[in-house]
Amino acid sequence: MGVLLISCRAGDILAANVSTDNKDGLIVQYRDNDAAADMLKTMEFQVYRKQKLAANVDLLKLTPGTNRQEIMARLKKTGRVKYVEENKRIRLHRAPNDPYYSQQWALPVIRAEAAWEVAGTAARPVVVAVVDSGIDNKHDDLINRIDSRGYNFVEDNQDIFDWDGHGTAVSSIIAALTDNRLGIAGVNGQTPVKILPLKTIDIDGYGYISDVMEAIDYAIEAEADVINLSMGSDIYSDIENEVIQKAINRGISVVASAGNEGDSRYYYPASYPGVISVGAIDRQGNPANFSNHNDQVDVVAPGVEIKTCRPGNSYDCLNGTSFSAPMVAGTAAMLKSLDQSLQPDVICKIIQETSCDLGSPGRDNYYGYGVVDMGRAVLQVLPVRVKAIQLEPSQAQITMGETLQLKATFDPVNSSNRNLAWSSDNDQIAVVNNQGMVRAVGVGQVSITAVSEDAGQTATCLITVVAPPPSREFITWKSWEDVASDRCWHIRFSLPVDISSINLDTIYITDRQGNLLPVQYLINPEQDASVVAIAPVSNYAPGERCTLWIRNVAAGDGRILQHGIKMDFTVEQVPGT
Repeated sequence: MGVLLISCRAGDILAANVSTDNKDGLIVQYRDNDAAADMLKTMEFQVYRKQKLAANVDLLKLTPGTNRQEIMARLKKTGRVKYVEENKRIRLHRAPNDPYYSQQWALPVIRAEAAWEVAGTAARPVVVAVVDSGIDNKHDDLINRIDSRGYNFVEDNQDIFDWDGHGTAVSSIIAALTDNRLGIAGVNGQTPVKILPLKTIDIDGYGYISDVMEAIDYAIEAEADVINLSMGSDIYSDIENEVIQKAINRGISVVASAGNEGDSRYYYPASYPGVISVGAIDRQGNPANFSNHNDQVDVVAPGVEIKTCRPGNSYDCLNGTSFSAPMVAGTAAMLKSLDQSLQPDVICKIIQETSCDLGSPGRDNYYGYGVVDMGRAVLQVLPVRVKAIQLEPSQAQITMGETLQLKATFDPVNSSNRNLAWSSDNDQIAVVNNQGMVRAVGVGQVSITAVSEDAGQTATCLITVVAPPPSREFITWKSWEDVASDRCWHIRFSLPVDISSINLDTIYITDRQGNLLPVQYLINPEQDASVVAIAPVSNYAPGERCTLWIRNVAAGDGRILQHGIKMDFTVEQVPGT
């Protein structure tokens, strides 16, 4: 799609082959009535439609692949735009339409909906391996959430159907389809989570460690992100622990239920190192009377009257730490979906440190670090978006040949992405490098603009460049062509120089963008104090157009160089030619 000139009436389509179904684009508010017509007639943008929203306000719809930040910066530079912003998408603040959502008291307690709101569309696909009794793979609230690689380790086949119902319930807490006008909502909301059902429990509710070990190995090979184990016993197993540590070392978070004995015994796998052990609370926030409590419990989650899916397209209310653990597994999955670089120890720490402390202050054996808080947890991994930037100073006056370092401040101050693109609207007056260092090369007014990489926020500094005093005016020496890439320049002054006055403000070399080039000074006052040599630290780039600047050099008796010197030179294209 070529660049098009905006000279149409509001609403005229300039490129008929581009879809106009969405409202993605930039909202521009001009400073006066004539600005829109005058400015847009003389500026070319990659825009295929202009829609008038109000007096002095247009929606500019951009062609695919257009650099939004560049266009926002160019609009700002005109001086005739009051505001330019992305046409952000918003949504209604309403609860999911799942019929049983109102009965899911656990979701507000763990602040699941707050997590959904914050995460938005930033989440990426994630897989949770549920090692349990299988899953009802025909359940309407789960059917689109099931990873096709599930396996039955009890019978060594691919029949993963859940005759017990426990695995279906656990899986639904994590991943039941949300906002589908059916049944319940999973804790992951719209996060693209898949359940990898690994069946290790038979129809009577029993299983063997050997099957669990095979299932965990299978989850490792399938590159699952999280493993949920709502099962176990009070018997420690070195072999089981080893395979679980293998999973953790491979970057898989392992979450397990703390046990339903209501005492302080250790339950495994929940009490193995690195496993997130989850206890249960009731509606009043008290530890559930069946929940195990010991120094291995990391956090708690609701575990009483938990609404779940049941095989046969039905639903049930269940009790147990088995149904607390998947709320934490779902939280771990959401964190991983937002930042796939997160390792299990980091995910565990985030879940611990963002939990809502109950019981005795700090960690205790009944609540661990507290009730899991999904809303706070996701805030730890989502980038903090830039809302605004400011430049300091916002306006300044400098003399030709001088430099000025601009400083950008961000709102909020903890913005995650602080990268900026810098530009000058007149390189004949001043140039700016990618660090915000401005160098004055001519006389006049120039606007220096910074655009944030995140959200395209802009800020501008208006700089007035004045000529140097007559006694300090620059004299232009003749230009040099095909200069060697390692050329050392020897500068002879009429008087011995004060060595302390030789620095990057008095003798320096810039490239064509005005960036300072790293140089070294070679001075031997004992041999000849009137000669200063300047050489590049690294060779000049082939074909680069550079400038040697000399100004305000002090003599040994304190007198200052009468005139500044400016000399352009071009580096040879091929060294040695």
